Amino acid sequence: MNPRGKVPVMKDGDVTLYETIAIMQYLEKKHPEPALFGRTPAESGQIWRQISECTYYLEQPVFGVVVPILFGGLDQKMAEVRASADAAKVEIDRISKILSSQDWLAGSAPSAADCWVYPVLGLLARCGGRDDVKPLNLGFDEFGRRYPALKQWKERIEKQTGYDRAFPPHWKQAA
Repeated sequence: MNPRGKVPVMKDGDVTLYETIAIMQYLEKKHPEPALFGRTPAESGQIWRQISECTYYLEQPVFGVVVPILFGGLDQKMAEVRASADAAKVEIDRISKILSSQDWLAGSAPSAADCWVYPVLGLLARCGGRDDVKPLNLGFDEFGRRYPALKQWKERIEKQTGYDRAFPPHWKQAA
C-alpha cells in the first residue's frame, strides 16, 4: 500500500495514506474530537512548534544513537554515538522541563505533539535500556528514573483510549 514499502499505512474506504503526519491530519479532519492539532491558532502553533522541534532537534541525535545499536557499527561509531547522546539529552531536558509543569507537551490535552514525540523517546528508551547497551553509560538505561516527568507523561499516554490497539507488537517484546 505504501510504494516505499514502509509503515505506517492507513486504508479508509477508497483512501490510502502513508506517512504519520498525513494520517494524523486525515484522522482529525474525519474525527475532529479530540482536536489533535488544536482548536485555536495559538494551540495549533504550539503543537506544530513541538512537532517541528522534535523533527529538527531531537530525531537526528536519537537516530544517531539508535541506528548503530540496531543495525551495527556501534564499536566504530562510539564517538558519534556519544555526541548524539549528548545532543539528545539537551532536547530531552527541554521536554522534561515542559512536562514538569504541565501534563501534555502543547496544552491541557493530548495532541499531535505528544503523538509525534512519544515514539521517538520510546525508541531511545528501549535501545538505551538494552543489556548490551547499558555498559556504554549513554544515560538512557534508566529513563524513567532519570526523567520522572517523562515517565509520568508516558503513563498518561498509555492510559489513553485506543493506546493498546496502536502499540506496535515488537515494542511489547522489547519493553
